[in-house]
Parts: sequence; structure tokens; C-alpha cells
Amino acid sequence: MAVGTGLTLTDDGAGTLTLVNTIAAGTSDADLTLSNLSDNATARTNLGVYSKTESDAKYHKHDDAFVPSANNTFDIGSSTLKYNDIYAETFQGTAVLADNLTTSGTTGQVLTYNGSSWAATDPFDGAYSSLTGTPTIPTAVSELTNDSGFVTTDTDTTYTAGSGLTLVGTEFQIRLQTKQ
Repeated sequence: MAVGTGLTLTDDGAGTLTLVNTIAAGTSDADLTLSNLSDNATARTNLGVYSKTESDAKYHKHDDAFVPSANNTFDIGSSTLKYNDIYAETFQGTAVLADNLTTSGTTGQVLTYNGSSWAATDPFDGAYSSLTGTPTIPTAVSELTNDSGFVTTDTDTTYTAGSGLTLVGTEFQIRLQTKQ
């Protein structure tokens, strides 16, 4: 029976074979990596270990997006091993289950922060009347205050009409004379 480089195989004559790694003798730990083997991929498979490239593909990197390989399949944490806090700007989607939620709401409401606590509120419907803290918008000119002194009525009631013109109320009348 033959063995590869760096290995010896001994037979004690009683049916016991001993395989010894001779590479380790007098070498540093750096020499004991898979890099000194002729078939690294097979060695990794047999040992159940991954290369850096395989590890990066298999495990989540903390400096990159985390996208699952299947939709609606995987959890973050478990019922017994939970994360303490989650810090995020925006949560997307619909919550169908939330333990220890200290606010109540109804279907279609959104969780919003009102400056001191979180509350379930209806989403904004786009109507001005749904906003709070808004000024009253006048619907008639009489509701406005003339704080700039604009002229609002004509106080000069003296009108001059030329020859053949008369002013009666708000109408001018013209008298025409025809020549014969």
C-alpha cells in the first residue's frame, strides 16, 4: 500500500497499520495548512471545512446586504436565543406577529413615533383636513385682515362727464344730437 508525500505507513505485523504525518516534524504551524497538500478541495471536503471564498458565500458578511436564499423561510433569532435590540431606519413589510408590543392598532395602521412614544396610526390620506396644527385658511375675502392699507372702497363720488354725457347711478348716458 502506498501513501502520499509527508505520510508514512507502518505495519506492526499483527494486522495494525499506523499512518503518521511526517510533515509536522520540525515545521512551524504555518506549514501545517491545507496549502501544502496536492488536492486542497478534496481535503476541505473530507475535513468538512470551507475555503475563504466558500465561507464568504455561505455566511453573512457584516459589511454587506443580507439577502436570504428563499422567501419567507428564515428567522432572525429564535424563541430561546433572541437579539436584544434592533437598530434600523425603516422596517418594510407587514408584521403578523409581535411579542411584547406595547401599542395596539388595527389592520392598515402604521407604527409612527410621535416624539415621545410609538403609536399605531392611520396612514396619511392626503387630505389637508387630516393634518393637525394647521392654520385656518379663509374661504371669503371678508375673513381677511387688511393690515397693509389697501384701498377697498372708492370714496371719491364726484364724477365729471363731458358735453352730452351724464352719470346716473352707475351708468353713463350719452345724448347725441343729429344735424339736419
